[in-house]
Amino acid sequence: MDSGWHGWLTESKLARAFKVVGVPVCVGRPGERLPPYGFHRIYFTDEDWRASVLEMASRALCVVLVVGHTDGMKWEIEQLIKRSWLAKTIVLVPAWHHEAYRTTLRDQHHLSIPVLESHYIHPCSPPAS
Repeated sequence: MDSGWHGWLTESKLARAFKVVGVPVCVGRPGERLPPYGFHRIYFTDEDWRASVLEMASRALCVVLVVGHTDGMKWEIEQLIKRSWLAKTIVLVPAWHHEAYRTTLRDQHHLSIPVLESHYIHPCSPPAS
Protein backbone atom coordinates (compact mmCIF):
# COMPACT_ATOMS: atom_id res chain seq x y z
CA MET A 1 0.00 0.00 0.00
CA ASP A 2 1.41 3.42 -0.83
CA SER A 3 0.49 6.95 0.21
CA GLY A 4 -1.71 7.39 -2.84
CA TRP A 5 -3.60 4.18 -2.24
CA HIS A 6 -6.93 5.81 -1.48
CA GLY A 7 -6.12 9.51 -1.26
CA TRP A 8 -6.68 9.70 2.50
CA LEU A 9 -5.64 6.28 3.76
CA THR A 10 -1.97 5.53 4.20
CA GLU A 11 -0.29 2.51 5.67
CA SER A 12 1.02 4.57 8.59
CA LYS A 13 -2.51 5.78 9.46
CA LEU A 14 -3.86 2.26 9.22
CA ALA A 15 -1.03 0.92 11.40
CA ARG A 16 -1.71 3.59 14.06
CA ALA A 17 -5.38 2.60 14.14
CA PHE A 18 -4.57 -1.09 14.62
CA LYS A 19 -1.91 -0.58 17.28
CA VAL A 20 -4.70 -0.32 19.86
CA VAL A 21 -5.37 -4.07 19.46
CA GLY A 22 -1.87 -5.35 18.77
CA VAL A 23 1.23 -5.10 16.64
CA PRO A 24 0.22 -4.66 12.98
CA VAL A 25 2.17 -7.20 10.91
CA CYS A 26 2.20 -7.95 7.21
CA VAL A 27 4.11 -10.08 4.76
CA GLY A 28 6.90 -8.09 3.14
CA ARG A 29 7.44 -8.04 -0.59
CA PRO A 30 10.44 -10.04 -1.79
CA GLY A 31 13.30 -7.76 -2.77
CA GLU A 32 11.88 -4.79 -0.86
CA ARG A 33 14.92 -2.64 -0.06
CA LEU A 34 13.26 -0.29 2.40
CA PRO A 35 9.80 -1.16 3.70
CA PRO A 36 7.24 1.63 4.01
CA TYR A 37 6.58 3.08 7.45
CA GLY A 38 3.64 1.42 9.13
CA PHE A 39 3.22 -2.31 9.54
CA HIS A 40 6.03 -4.53 10.80
CA ARG A 41 7.17 -6.76 7.93
CA ILE A 42 7.97 -10.44 8.02
CA TYR A 43 9.67 -11.97 4.99
CA PHE A 44 9.29 -15.55 3.80
CA THR A 45 10.74 -17.68 1.06
CA ASP A 46 8.55 -18.60 -1.91
CA GLU A 47 8.24 -22.10 -0.47
CA ASP A 48 7.16 -20.95 3.00
CA TRP A 49 4.87 -17.98 2.50
CA ARG A 50 1.56 -19.85 2.24
CA ALA A 51 2.01 -21.89 5.41
CA SER A 52 3.33 -18.80 7.20
CA VAL A 53 0.40 -16.63 6.11
CA LEU A 54 -2.04 -19.28 7.31
CA GLU A 55 -0.28 -19.48 10.67
CA MET A 56 -0.30 -15.68 11.07
CA ALA A 57 -3.96 -15.38 10.04
CA SER A 58 -5.03 -18.17 12.39
CA ARG A 59 -3.56 -16.25 15.35
CA ALA A 60 -4.61 -12.76 14.25
CA LEU A 61 -7.37 -10.85 16.00
CA CYS A 62 -8.06 -9.07 12.73
CA VAL A 63 -6.96 -9.69 9.15
CA VAL A 64 -6.72 -6.72 6.79
CA LEU A 65 -6.76 -7.64 3.13
CA VAL A 66 -5.80 -4.89 0.70
CA VAL A 67 -7.16 -6.02 -2.64
CA GLY A 68 -4.71 -5.83 -5.51
CA HIS A 69 -3.22 -7.64 -8.45
CA THR A 70 -0.89 -10.16 -6.87
CA ASP A 71 -0.38 -13.80 -7.71
CA GLY A 72 -1.35 -14.90 -4.21
CA MET A 73 -4.45 -12.72 -3.76
CA LYS A 74 -6.93 -15.30 -5.09
CA TRP A 75 -5.41 -18.00 -2.88
CA GLU A 76 -5.49 -15.71 0.19
CA ILE A 77 -9.18 -14.90 -0.31
CA GLU A 78 -10.00 -18.58 -0.85
CA GLN A 79 -8.27 -19.44 2.43
CA LEU A 80 -10.15 -16.75 4.36
CA ILE A 81 -13.43 -18.16 3.05
CA LYS A 82 -12.48 -21.83 3.49
CA ARG A 83 -11.36 -21.33 7.09
CA SER A 84 -14.31 -19.08 8.04
CA TRP A 85 -12.05 -16.13 8.81
CA LEU A 86 -14.11 -13.52 6.95
CA ALA A 87 -15.75 -12.49 10.24
CA LYS A 88 -12.38 -11.18 11.42
CA THR A 89 -11.37 -9.74 8.04
CA ILE A 90 -11.51 -6.17 6.77
CA VAL A 91 -11.38 -6.03 2.98
CA LEU A 92 -10.00 -2.74 1.65
CA VAL A 93 -10.80 -2.13 -2.01
CA PRO A 94 -8.85 0.69 -3.66
CA ALA A 95 -10.83 3.46 -5.33
CA TRP A 96 -8.60 3.02 -8.37
CA HIS A 97 -10.22 0.22 -10.44
CA HIS A 98 -12.80 -0.25 -7.69
CA GLU A 99 -15.51 -1.56 -10.02
CA ALA A 100 -13.16 -4.12 -11.58
CA TYR A 101 -12.06 -5.37 -8.14
CA ARG A 102 -15.67 -5.42 -6.93
CA THR A 103 -16.77 -7.46 -9.93
CA THR A 104 -13.90 -9.93 -9.53
CA LEU A 105 -14.59 -10.41 -5.82
CA ARG A 106 -18.28 -10.99 -6.56
CA ASP A 107 -17.79 -13.32 -9.53
CA GLN A 108 -14.85 -15.38 -8.25
CA HIS A 109 -15.51 -15.42 -4.50
CA HIS A 110 -19.18 -14.44 -4.04
CA LEU A 111 -18.16 -11.49 -1.85
CA SER A 112 -20.47 -8.50 -1.80
CA ILE A 113 -18.57 -5.20 -1.99
CA PRO A 114 -20.57 -1.94 -2.13
CA VAL A 115 -20.34 0.29 -5.18
CA LEU A 116 -17.89 3.13 -4.71
CA GLU A 117 -20.48 5.91 -4.73
CA SER A 118 -22.37 4.35 -1.83
CA HIS A 119 -19.59 4.98 0.68
CA TYR A 120 -17.05 7.38 -0.80
CA ILE A 121 -17.39 10.97 -1.88
CA HIS A 122 -14.47 12.49 -3.74
CA PRO A 123 -13.10 15.52 -1.84
CA CYS A 124 -13.68 17.73 -4.89
CA SER A 125 -17.34 16.73 -5.23
CA PRO A 126 -19.91 19.44 -4.58
CA PRO A 127 -21.68 19.15 -1.22
CA ALA A 128 -24.98 17.30 -1.13
CA SER A 129 -27.98 19.61 -0.86
